[in-house]
Amino acid sequence: MSEKNLIKLFQQIEDEYNVALESNEAKKVRKHLAKGWTLLEPQYGLISRKDFLNLIDKGDLRYHSMQKQVLKVKHYEDMAIVITKGRNIGCFRKKAFDTEQWISNTWRKVKGEWSMVMSQESTVA
Repeated sequence: MSEKNLIKLFQQIEDEYNVALESNEAKKVRKHLAKGWTLLEPQYGLISRKDFLNLIDKGDLRYHSMQKQVLKVKHYEDMAIVITKGRNIGCFRKKAFDTEQWISNTWRKVKGEWSMVMSQESTVA
């Protein structure tokens, strides 16, 4: 698949994940995350899938807007590393945040479906 088509495909996949985050429903977010998914977040370090989904379930983490532009995709058979730049607006434990970020998501294709196995975020300076 060409780079242009990979970017188009993963923009759609990332957009679907963003909609799930904006729903603030852990059940919808869970569908996009592999069981062993981990987030590396600059302020809080490593966050497990279970802890991330619990924060959403409890309402401690709320997304008002999550927008990302896919800039680069590295595709390796059943794996893809997707580099995006985006803006994340919401609140964490009632404290508002509005950040511009570089995000690297690693996706794995199993039985025809892409699921995220790792995310790394870095605040744009």
